[in-house]
Amino acid sequence: AGKDTFAWILHDFCEWNMVTLSTTRPIRDYEVEDEDYYFIDEDTFKQKVLNNDMIVHNCFNNWYYGIEKQRLADGVNIVVISPGGLRQLQTYAKNNDDIVVLAYYLWVHPRVRLERALKRECCPDITEICRRFLADEEDFKEYHTMKYDDIWVFRDDEGTGSPYMIKKIMNDVQDIVSSWADLDK
Repeated sequence: AGKDTFAWILHDFCEWNMVTLSTTRPIRDYEVEDEDYYFIDEDTFKQKVLNNDMIVHNCFNNWYYGIEKQRLADGVNIVVISPGGLRQLQTYAKNNDDIVVLAYYLWVHPRVRLERALKRECCPDITEICRRFLADEEDFKEYHTMKYDDIWVFRDDEGTGSPYMIKKIMNDVQDIVSSWADLDK
């Protein structure tokens, strides 16, 4: 859908911390270590979970994904996450008064998503692209049919992005930051 690109635009424009997830899956040809993911082995990942060093962790397709506590910075953090990970993050935030989660879902037409996936690699693995596409359809289907009070949904049929989306998120974050500043007075 362009979620990583959108997140990096927010990061670059607002200078907010981009949270990189840890994973046990193999690195893909087009990915960069410590930028796209922190690639770690399964034993290390499981030990981080046992030590409560992960605030979010899940298993997908026999690979583990998670957010390490140490990756969060003071201030605003941006994370691209699955619906299951979002629920875990929201639960974590409910138990930590100094964390507020603002959730945004970017819906892009399936045709655009498939076109982007095919262009991402020089020799795309069509089977893997289809598997990931169908898995995303299943994982995110709940956001297509229901209204959520705690998730803002953006529709971007052509996948072009929108300055409105950036402005909305910046304003929402500014409102939270301002309310915290008022509490400190």
